[in-house]
Amino acid sequence: MKSKHTAPPAASAPAAKDTARSSTPAESEKSGSSGNGLTLVAIALGLAGIGGAWYNHSTLSTQLNGLQQDVGARIDASSTETGESLKALGETLTAQLDAIGERTTALESTGDALGSKTAELEERAGELGSALEETRNSVQTNSDTLQKTSEELLASIASGNAELGEKLQSRSEELASAMESRTSALDALLETRSNEITGLVEARTGELNDSLQETQMKINRNQRAWLLSEIEYLLRTSVHRVVLAGDTNSAVEALKAAKEQLKVLAEVEYLPVQRAISAEITELRSASQPDIEQLIIDIRELSRSASDLRMPGSDEPAVAQETGETETAETSEPASEDDSGLGKLASSLLDGLKKNVSIKTSGGQQYGSQQDGIFAPTEEESTNAELVRLNLQAAQLSAMRRDQDGFDTHMGNARNRVQSLFDVEHADTQSFINQLDLLAELSVVPHAEQLGNSLRLLVETNQKIGDQS
Repeated sequence: MKSKHTAPPAASAPAAKDTARSSTPAESEKSGSSGNGLTLVAIALGLAGIGGAWYNHSTLSTQLNGLQQDVGARIDASSTETGESLKALGETLTAQLDAIGERTTALESTGDALGSKTAELEERAGELGSALEETRNSVQTNSDTLQKTSEELLASIASGNAELGEKLQSRSEELASAMESRTSALDALLETRSNEITGLVEARTGELNDSLQETQMKINRNQRAWLLSEIEYLLRTSVHRVVLAGDTNSAVEALKAAKEQLKVLAEVEYLPVQRAISAEITELRSASQPDIEQLIIDIRELSRSASDLRMPGSDEPAVAQETGETETAETSEPASEDDSGLGKLASSLLDGLKKNVSIKTSGGQQYGSQQDGIFAPTEEESTNAELVRLNLQAAQLSAMRRDQDGFDTHMGNARNRVQSLFDVEHADTQSFINQLDLLAELSVVPHAEQLGNSLRLLVETNQKIGDQS
């Protein structure tokens, strides 16, 4: 590489000589010693620059040798690697070439710096110009050598890439042929195995379908029987809740549950049962609830008034019945003895006592009405009244149990005893019988005429379907 600086003009030398001639010997000696010192400094600087250039050159040569060895090793290794290794090697070589280019640029920069320093040295000492020129020529030569080496390296890499490409192509063709043959064998084996598996699957599928159909039939039969049993249980529960407990709300819920189960059953034969259930639900929702508590209170009040009942022929006080004719004679004697009317006065006083005086016991029983007089009922009347009260108490228990049949029976028995044991012409007896009849007409369970129709239709439909099957 040539320097941009040129040697100083030759005319300067004669001028220097003339100057030296015109100077004195002392000045000439002084200037000569000064010039020699400058020359030595220039020579030292030149030698230092030359040494640095030669050091850079040797270092660059060493790096180039190492690079050549590394590239050779990579070329040998790249012949056994795949396409991706070639790509990575190319990228590495490109990076190294870039580094070489950068080093070349650095060398050129260094040459320029040397040229600048050489120009300065040429100005101080022209003797070093030739040496610096040689140095620059050497650097240029080294640069040419480096460029040539890089070209040879690129050519070697290109040839290696070509060889690897040929090897990869041949290997790809071998693999493609091997893969094709292997694929054909696998296709044949897969087709054979697929045919075998298809046959096994078809046979197993047929067995499973048969087993599934049989199992489904068993499940359907069991489920149908279970649903019918549950529906019948719910319908019976609704009847029991109304008849035994008077609970229409629970009965409605049981009927609704039975209707839902019939929908799940989904058989046309049971449509009449569904309609009957709907009618029962509507009737129970509108049915009035009997007031059992008030009914029991009324029966108790009626039971207390049983002590007011009198037997036929018991209008006179009990004491008078026991004394008989003696008392009659005693009461009649004053009338015969007292002609002035004192007997009549006593008789009227006694009648007033019978009509107006009454006695009420601590138990709540009252005596002394117009018919009963002021005395307690006879023992037989008390016994008969107790029999009536026992029937009324049994009716109370039936009402609390929601037993309509028992309630009607005991209320009828109480009425029969009153009619057979007491004076039916008596006002108290007639009032008692009227109240008894009013209470007997009451119902202890909600009135539901259609209750139980759905259960009857369900039983009939089950029997009909069972006979047909």
